[in-house]
Amino acid sequence: MAEYEVIVVGGGPSGLTTAAELAAAGVSTLLLEKRGEPALSRAGVLQPRVMELFAARGIADTVLARAAELNGSKHRTSGGIWAGLPGVDYGLLDSPYPFITVVSQLEVER
Repeated sequence: MAEYEVIVVGGGPSGLTTAAELAAAGVSTLLLEKRGEPALSRAGVLQPRVMELFAARGIADTVLARAAELNGSKHRTSGGIWAGLPGVDYGLLDSPYPFITVVSQLEVER
């Protein structure tokens, strides 16, 4: 039986990020997830700070490209996303990603 330094339970956003960061640091990591296929997305967008964190790991461009592939020109928005209600104006942020990226959690996990 294989031995691991760390076992991460749960393959959602936090678990995947934790496991990826540990693995990138050379830590022997096992990720356990109980969801089977088909998995359902629990979220449909990424906030600017998440994209900044993805950029720090070198995957922001891949996520943006996939979002554009799936959603065309509607893959990002700087306004509200819930039923057309006004929201935060992300365009005011001092960020290279001053928008909400429209891509499902399921796609990000893949």
